[in-house]
Amino acid sequence: MKTYPLTESQLGMFLEWNADRSSKQYAMGYEYRLPATVDIARLERAIRAYVDAHPVFRTRLVETDDGVRQYADTAREIPFARLAMSDAEADARAAALPRPYDLFNDPLIRFEFVTTPSGTRLFIALFHLIVDGTTTSEAARGVSALYNGEQPGEESSLVFDFAEQERAGFETEEYRAAASAARSRTNVLR
Repeated sequence: MKTYPLTESQLGMFLEWNADRSSKQYAMGYEYRLPATVDIARLERAIRAYVDAHPVFRTRLVETDDGVRQYADTAREIPFARLAMSDAEADARAAALPRPYDLFNDPLIRFEFVTTPSGTRLFIALFHLIVDGTTTSEAARGVSALYNGEQPGEESSLVFDFAEQERAGFETEEYRAAASAARSRTNVLR
């Protein structure tokens, strides 16, 4: 199993989570009220196809001799649920979407299609460690393309590759010199 370092951003999220594992600071929840014209089964197939094609959604953290690292657990099941409930129950469920995660054991994304008397909603709950603004935008475009029978564009950034490149960059003499210069300019307590 090939593992990858955490990016500096991911490491910060991990350290904050590790300090308070009940925190929901980086837990994110999205609610989409779907128009009646949306074919729910087709949308679910499109989301599943997109998730299956992007290993970052199956990220698992593991403790190693080199610290916490990440890998794509291809056997990890991503939770998809179809539920029916009242509008009030769905409102309460939406409010509870951001919940604490166990970063070593929980899938870091899950999907729920919730049918209510007023329509169908899609709930997506995830931990920020696996997505950012770019990833979210790419996923929306990719799922939309798949839903419409098109092929999504190529992924413009691979998180695992970026993590390795970032870590390698910290090991260069150029980086060390720049970091040293920055510390000397900002160190007022000499």
